[in-house]
Amino acid sequence: MSEHVSDQSLLTKDGQLTGAVFTRLYAWLVLNQPKCLLFAFLLLISFLFVQLKDFSFDASGDSLLLEDDVDLSNYRALLQHYPSSDDYLVVVYQNIQGDIFNPKTLDKLTDLKAKLLALPGVTGITSVLDVPILDHPSLDVTNVSNFIYTLDSKLTKGQSGYPEERWQRIKSYFTSHPLYNELLVSKDGKTTAMQVVIQSNTDRSSMVYEREALRKLKKETGFRKDQAKRLNELDELIKTENASDVKKNQKIIEQVRAVLTGYNEPDNLVFLGGVPLIVVDMMRFVKSDLKQFGGTVVLFLIVTLAVIFKRKRWVLISLFCCIVSSLSLSGLLAWTGFPVTVISSNYVSLIFIISMSMIIHLIVHYRELALSHREEFLNLPDRDSSSMQRKLVLQTVKDMFWPIFYTALTTVVAFLSLILSKIRPIIDFGIMMSMGIGLAFFIAFVIFPAIMMLLRPVSAKQRSQRVTDVDDVDHHPISLVFLKITEKLGDKLIWIALGVLIVSAIGVSRLTVENRFIDYFKESSEIHQGMKLIDEEMGGTTPLEIVIRFPELSLNQTNIDDAEEDEDCFIDDDCLEDVYGESQLLTVDRVALANDIQSYLSSLKGIGKVLSVATTMDMLEDINGKPLNSVELALVGSMFPDEFKSILLLPYVHFDRNEFRFNLRILDTDKTLVRAELIDTIRSGLQEKFGLKEDQILITGMLVMYNNMLQSLFSSQIKTLGFVFLGILLMFFLIFRSIKVALVGIFPNILSAIIVLGIMGWLGIPLDIMTITIAAITVGIAVDDTIHYIYRFREEYQKTNDYKQAMLASHASIGKAMYYTSATIIVGFSVLMMSSFSPTLYFGLFTSLAMLIALISALTLLPQLMIKFHCVD
Repeated sequence: MSEHVSDQSLLTKDGQLTGAVFTRLYAWLVLNQPKCLLFAFLLLISFLFVQLKDFSFDASGDSLLLEDDVDLSNYRALLQHYPSSDDYLVVVYQNIQGDIFNPKTLDKLTDLKAKLLALPGVTGITSVLDVPILDHPSLDVTNVSNFIYTLDSKLTKGQSGYPEERWQRIKSYFTSHPLYNELLVSKDGKTTAMQVVIQSNTDRSSMVYEREALRKLKKETGFRKDQAKRLNELDELIKTENASDVKKNQKIIEQVRAVLTGYNEPDNLVFLGGVPLIVVDMMRFVKSDLKQFGGTVVLFLIVTLAVIFKRKRWVLISLFCCIVSSLSLSGLLAWTGFPVTVISSNYVSLIFIISMSMIIHLIVHYRELALSHREEFLNLPDRDSSSMQRKLVLQTVKDMFWPIFYTALTTVVAFLSLILSKIRPIIDFGIMMSMGIGLAFFIAFVIFPAIMMLLRPVSAKQRSQRVTDVDDVDHHPISLVFLKITEKLGDKLIWIALGVLIVSAIGVSRLTVENRFIDYFKESSEIHQGMKLIDEEMGGTTPLEIVIRFPELSLNQTNIDDAEEDEDCFIDDDCLEDVYGESQLLTVDRVALANDIQSYLSSLKGIGKVLSVATTMDMLEDINGKPLNSVELALVGSMFPDEFKSILLLPYVHFDRNEFRFNLRILDTDKTLVRAELIDTIRSGLQEKFGLKEDQILITGMLVMYNNMLQSLFSSQIKTLGFVFLGILLMFFLIFRSIKVALVGIFPNILSAIIVLGIMGWLGIPLDIMTITIAAITVGIAVDDTIHYIYRFREEYQKTNDYKQAMLASHASIGKAMYYTSATIIVGFSVLMMSSFSPTLYFGLFTSLAMLIALISALTLLPQLMIKFHCVD
């Protein structure tokens, strides 16, 4: 480099960075005007940083659902006719030393209930204190309303001074009651649950229904401009309402937890559960990880960079570029309105690491150039050091532009493959990562060179010390260890790789997406303990809804004989009208069918408490002393006061729609539970065992929709991998103009992805909302090493025309950068293994493992394949 080389020739040699205008502009702006460029860039990032105030984290449950899911539409329609199974929290109170049925404990529960009811946003509470008790000796189905009382009414009226045997009778009543047992009270009477109802957002619900109607209209018929505009408006309004609901739920949960803190005693344990809690705590853990591990990742990377480069300037420059990349992307996302969800929550770490990879490659090559021109660099007069710096930076940009451009492009292809998913957050994740990679590339080739040009000229003595440091670190790179392994094993590497691929493929076939919410949280966490207690003592956690629709019955189809024999009904037209009007849904045969269905559902593994109209009928039969006849069934609706009808009857029947509703709760602690199989078993069993038609059965609820989302993730993972491999294969062919090189280059990347997925399959670790993206991320990032190595290998081979020498030179040069970048990536992701949120933990673990496997493959298997198949002849 002692001879004068023009900017244009440096930048256009070998066809790189072609275009004289662009070349002169780049050289003038980046290398000649670095201060002006950096000032303009600071203005840009200042604008983006200001936008961070509008940054949104979509923590709503809707972000985990398929928007075009038919079951989601059915579920929303169900909520219009029945009480929601999701909009409530469950407070579980356990008396370790005795049961809850004593005045002292009931007084505590009364006090707790009053404090919870006083909280803003809590609209009601259902507990043992306020449900109807029907145990009077004179009680029968004709006078139910005359003898109903509640524990709360007795306590408030000062009638709690019952003798011990009376309390035991009440305990026996609750623990054996078909409705209250394992719903409000555990079988042993030591644990009770309060259902804390959260105020629903009726405005949001109406907007969701309107949006669904417009979406349906868009698919089926013409769509006017005003309707399209309204649909876009609704999307934005619902996002705003979702954010508002999440904040509201978070606040309510914080307040409830604060109240419960005062009731946790050595002999009494209090836990919180419910679907809103699961959603809020998932987001809470993710946000906590972002705050907690963000600084830890940076600290670990500082240490790693310091060990690698041993110079403060490289550590500071690398960190500056990476931090600016991550924060700029966050500002851009806020400006463009991209919401971040639990699925995309690791975007900061990913962009940080991708940016770090680009910068390390540039630094390593810059240091290589300085070392290769050692004598010239050392003997240069101090006044000419700026000129030398300019030439080194130019040569670094020239040599590394296309390799890094190609790696960035292939990584973008990998992330854009996520748009094949039907899940909006995953699609957004792919788009936002592609935007971030573009930002990182801009910073690497515009901001990094500009910063390098601003570094002060150094003296000959300082240059001598720096070159010595580089020589000490880089002359004996660890990457040469992989060279020795490759030379020793030779072709055996290929056979080993094929064997590992086969074993891993078998593991992949064992992969599932079956997830239990309880496994997302560590055993020591409050939510895990609460979910476990609810499952074990209170009949299950996750709700599942089954609705059975019946055809309309005409009057002559009802059991008139029973009515004629009933002495309490004198048969005439008015009587029949009263008896068989809207109440024709409740017939002897249908109630018997409901009993049989409930027994069948209760017998299935993984199902806890099952509630339906059969539960209410069991309670009434106990009162009546025998099964209810047709007239008695027809009068059920008038037996209870309105305040109790909403608890005992209306959640399970809908007279206008001619439906029975079964409310099931699933045991999330059951390790053998397979959601998809359970849903299929229920559906086929209802048809085969009870003769129901498919259109009579509706199975929905949070469990079904979450299962649909996971199944969609699994199928999209297959599509994504296929798209990624095909896209990268095409990219390799366009880059290297050889199908042979393309096939050789993609094989190590396929291997690393398949090995990681295979390990998960063999260990029985399911794919979840975060690990589902590991394969695409692995291939997208790991392919960088492959491109860099092949690119350098071909250059070195052209110099020596010898494969072994090309491999040695590549390992000693680009191999260092590959090792350094992989080390920083592994360190960065390994920090996530300290998370208390299992999806984040597994994401960090398996992404780190994938990077390690990809590095080993790129430095051992790839060169052996290059030599074996003569890929550069």
